[in-house]
Amino acid sequence: MHQALKRVNQLTHTWLGLLLSLWVLLMAVTGTVLYYKPALLKLTYPALNLESPLTLTQAASQLDRLTPPLTEGYAYMPTETTPWLEVVDKAKTRWYFGESGLLLKREQHGDVFDVFVSLHHDLMLGKTGKDLSGIFGLASLLLVITGLLRWWPRYGLSRRHFTIHWFSLKTRKGLQTLSELHKVSAVVMIIPMVVILGTGTAIIYAQPVNQLLVSLMPEAGEQPSIPSPAPQAPNWQRRVELADTLFDGATPRLMYLSKDRMRLKFDDEWHPNGRSYLGFSPQQGHLIELESVRQTATGNQLSHTLYPLHVAAVGGTLYLLISTLAGVTLMILPLTGIAYYLRRRSYRQRR
Repeated sequence: MHQALKRVNQLTHTWLGLLLSLWVLLMAVTGTVLYYKPALLKLTYPALNLESPLTLTQAASQLDRLTPPLTEGYAYMPTETTPWLEVVDKAKTRWYFGESGLLLKREQHGDVFDVFVSLHHDLMLGKTGKDLSGIFGLASLLLVITGLLRWWPRYGLSRRHFTIHWFSLKTRKGLQTLSELHKVSAVVMIIPMVVILGTGTAIIYAQPVNQLLVSLMPEAGEQPSIPSPAPQAPNWQRRVELADTLFDGATPRLMYLSKDRMRLKFDDEWHPNGRSYLGFSPQQGHLIELESVRQTATGNQLSHTLYPLHVAAVGGTLYLLISTLAGVTLMILPLTGIAYYLRRRSYRQRR
């Protein structure tokens, strides 16, 4: 029975690896590059190299001067890492503003960075691509588990289980190098790889994951009340000022321009765009929505840590470095796995 289960595990790992290799490689390459997207944008487009970030007041002033179709999209407020105001219209064109006005316009899929974003999010296939990535994500976790079971030493760990012997890949002993490189790199980086694959898959299934966590941890506080009479903020400059009054330690990060709504981030919050909300009536700009993420269910707050963990938005330079190494490992695994499979099959056919 033990040998039969071992054989099933081996076959499962082999065939899942063959089927998922291209997807894993694509996700690893695009995801690792996107960790450094702000820096790469500045390097590619010199106009984005601002001496200092726009202030919230300056960014809000730019928002108030926008005209259609830009007012039908959403906008990211400036930060230390991204010192510009970024507006995304309905056509997914991205407009970058500085203090003096428009700095840059990037069409959808107009450069490699936007292509990488689309490939990473949905394989450039829309909902179908997201559905496929969700299935592949779950399968990739099974792939990791079967690989770990296949590697796990029967009689305890020793130094040899973490040793790579380097032979020329042109020789038959190169198979040993490919096998050991595949196994050792996977085992050493298994925890950050599982974090990346697990959080990425959970993001695709965000709604059911959120519902599950909320059902398990439903404890919530009392949301703050909208002042009476409701404050009026007919423009974005006034809304930014009001946000500073209503939320202590929270900064506007994402503006839904067509919905008169904004998201705010607390200083100690992991999510880069925050998960607290202010909403305004479209005609007079009266405050009609006030929600603090700190008062939502514990499970809801936990679910909002998945995205920042996936994109390395927390943990500083150390976590970014670990995530980058995990991304590189996820490139190495399909390459070594496929190379090992093909070369081993070639040697067997020569017998």
